[in-house]
Amino acid sequence: MISDDERFKMIKASFTLDTKLPSEYNLLVGIIPCPDTLTISIIDYACNNNRDFYIAFCPCALSNYIRLYPNAPLNEEIVYSIYEEKYINYAREMIKRFGLGSLEVMFPEYGYNQGIPIIYNRR
Repeated sequence: MISDDERFKMIKASFTLDTKLPSEYNLLVGIIPCPDTLTISIIDYACNNNRDFYIAFCPCALSNYIRLYPNAPLNEEIVYSIYEEKYINYAREMIKRFGLGSLEVMFPEYGYNQGIPIIYNRR
């Protein structure tokens, strides 16, 4: 599905590393990309094609942690460390390697993904 707006064009479709996007599309947005490999694919594609990205993580990694450690305390620091190990350090390394600015991390305070990190590069 493609929708047009004066400010942007959005393509809503399945994404793989083989996806071909027109060069004028300069922002990749991943909203709850699952499985885990899709998050890495979005980061790789953005970096390899000089595009910006914005990823609202899937809560799967957190769900797995809760399943493994049902009585463990859960706070922003622990949630950050779970995602840091899997994605945040990788994204930071790729952004630095490809010169895409810096990595920003934020935690939504409300909504479906409350407390699950969102990452994006800032140039």
